[in-house]
Amino acid sequence: MVMDRIAMIVAIIGALNWGSVGLFKFDVVAWICGGQTSLAARIIYTVVALAGLWCISLLFRSRESLDEETTLEQNAGLTHKSASAPLWLPSKGTTTVKVHKVSTRFFFDEAGAKKKLGKKKAP
Repeated sequence: MVMDRIAMIVAIIGALNWGSVGLFKFDVVAWICGGQTSLAARIIYTVVALAGLWCISLLFRSRESLDEETTLEQNAGLTHKSASAPLWLPSKGTTTVKVHKVSTRFFFDEAGAKKKLGKKKAP
């Protein structure tokens, strides 16, 4: 879970650098590191590429498999969305709140009111 977030942040920073190259012909990494061929720039480019490869795996993981990787901190009261669809698909307005291995599913009606669907035992 933490590695997913780190990889996503690094990939976004790399995407912003490429956007800078495409729009302004200005490579921020090369400017900071003293050129594209410097060792520091090449390390940064390699880390961004590895983060991008890691992010590819996020496309093929379902939300339920990521829910199984929850930490003790998340079970202490943080909420997150859950569905059987891959991460890149919308979750269709349902929210799962996990507390001590019991899930309660909610949905929001047109007026924005929170309604309870019921409880289910977590695996």
